[in-house]
Amino acid sequence: MTNASRLSLTHHIQALAQSARLAHSQTARADADTRAPTVRISRRIEDTSPLDILSIIPSAPSLYWRSSDGSFEVAGFGAADLRRCDESLELPKLILCIQERLAASPSTVKYFGGIRFNISAPQSPEWSTYGVATFVLPQLEVLRHDGSSYVAINIVRDRPVEEQLTFVHEIVERLSVPHKAGPPRASDLRRDIPDQHTWDDNVREVLAILESSQRAQKVVLSRRTDFQVTRSGSRSEVLNEVLKSSPLSYGFLFSPDSSTTFLGATPERLYKRSGRSIVSAALAGTTTRGVNQEQDKVLANDLLNSRKNRLEHQIVVDTIASELQRVCASAISTEETTTVRTGSVQHLIAALRGTLRDDATDRDILLGLHPTPAVAGTPTDLAMQFIRDHEGYDRGWYTGPIGFLGRDESEFAVALRCALLADDTWRLYVGAGIVSGSDERSEWNELEAKAAPYLKLIQSERHHDRS
Repeated sequence: MTNASRLSLTHHIQALAQSARLAHSQTARADADTRAPTVRISRRIEDTSPLDILSIIPSAPSLYWRSSDGSFEVAGFGAADLRRCDESLELPKLILCIQERLAASPSTVKYFGGIRFNISAPQSPEWSTYGVATFVLPQLEVLRHDGSSYVAINIVRDRPVEEQLTFVHEIVERLSVPHKAGPPRASDLRRDIPDQHTWDDNVREVLAILESSQRAQKVVLSRRTDFQVTRSGSRSEVLNEVLKSSPLSYGFLFSPDSSTTFLGATPERLYKRSGRSIVSAALAGTTTRGVNQEQDKVLANDLLNSRKNRLEHQIVVDTIASELQRVCASAISTEETTTVRTGSVQHLIAALRGTLRDDATDRDILLGLHPTPAVAGTPTDLAMQFIRDHEGYDRGWYTGPIGFLGRDESEFAVALRCALLADDTWRLYVGAGIVSGSDERSEWNELEAKAAPYLKLIQSERHHDRS
């Protein structure tokens, strides 16, 4: 980012702060029944990369979100409003509270956040700052939407306006002396949980359950790989590098405080709601990428004709269609299954579409769809119990919903191909669905392929250190 661009952005933010102060004052004088809970002021700016801004402004809380088609991306700084719960029973109430605030707010107001994979399981220390669920209305946003760039300030009536604008002024000061660093570096010595021997045992045990049970169809197992950090740096630069290899994926980053960051590039949409229209996606079944387009096509065709992978994918299609039908007013339409390339692997994918009932809400959709068989298994209760008993670690937000809630639209991805970065440790998360016909060694190789963008980054940084 050039000095001229930073000065221009600084000018825009300062002007917005003054406008926000005035708008808040006018709102405060309005009748109590007509006052919106949130004042949002925005203005168009020259083309600006939200992820670049995130990399030069150290701040917490902070966040980043990019839609899979790249039409919408946003970097958020600070919290005009933060909603968090630490008990599973509080989750429905938390989402309802946000929905009520959004209903009375401008249509462009969005709360960004995520939810744990297993909302009932105890939280391990590394996930303690994330809660069962946390959603943030950023104090300041830099965003791109349909090719145009904007900066926006959100002010809530619940807190003194000057207190909120103090944070905005701090961001301006940080822009004047930008902090630019490369990605943090990590040792290439790794620790896998579970290790490969335990993984093989777990897969064989799942296969035995599938063979002996009439109920069980699929269990999704996962792995955490830990690396020790050897040099601090910009965590958003890690996401920037990973997204280069996954241009058609959702990008996300969430830092509840300065000590930890959850980020990733995921190919899987949980759902997108636009008004009363909803679209979800069934993504399951995996193969590797080829060295060229011709090999990609051959591998994709083999994937489409793989009995094992089509079975795994159909389980996800059927379950999502059933859950969507609970909240939709008409029959769910399922598009033809195709393949999608995401970084180092390819998947089977099919979109599912429907029209929501008038009384259906994001709370109903989120709590109904999550967790899908793509990240847990079928039946859900059996799969979740096996995962809890055998994986050996807390997934936290990995495989949970991550995205945003809005008045007129909401969108959530499933947090896959992700990492939890702390001051001293990188934790990488990948998984694989186990169905009849799975092979433990092939599934381990699938984990390696899915983790490849992060592993290559670590290896390249270590090579740079030695050169």
